[in-house]
Amino acid sequence: MDCVDRCLKKARLTAGLVDHVLMVGGTSCIPLVGRMLEKMFGAKVIVAKEPDAAIARGAAIVAAESWEPFNVKSVAVKLADDSFFTVLPADRVLKPSASSSFTFYCVDPRPASANLFFFEQSAIGDQQYRALDMYLPVPIDPEIRIIANLDRIVAKFSVTEDATLRCEAQSGSIGTTKECEIFDLSFGLQLT
Repeated sequence: MDCVDRCLKKARLTAGLVDHVLMVGGTSCIPLVGRMLEKMFGAKVIVAKEPDAAIARGAAIVAAESWEPFNVKSVAVKLADDSFFTVLPADRVLKPSASSSFTFYCVDPRPASANLFFFEQSAIGDQQYRALDMYLPVPIDPEIRIIANLDRIVAKFSVTEDATLRCEAQSGSIGTTKECEIFDLSFGLQLT
């Protein structure tokens, strides 16, 4: 139910705005799950005729039609001036790709790391962003004391075969590389 709540919040919906809930997959056969969903959505909850087969059929259709997943909401890094720099734009097909490289400057060396905080656009076309609960701490030289010597963080972003966003970031001063993968992407299917 926490997952359902997160999905509703992410879509900026309430249970009352949902017209139908179609349960598919093995979990739809668990009576408690059905009761909990009915408590939230009312009589709008329907179990598919063959809930286990629905997922397999859907995957077969996606493969047969060559539909591709695409990113729905831009993913960005928050900068020191509280603005956002897009590293994965919306409407990009999530195919394994060569990396895009960006350089960021660490403006505060005191914590001895530059933290790349990741955000997602709240809604398509919206200028608000929500935190993805993911950040990448990149160790830097703690001895840097003047602006002219700010540490450069070179960050490379690429889409993996699993349609996740991979970030590999390296400190210019000490050469330490850190990496992470962002799994919480909002994506849809692009018809070809």
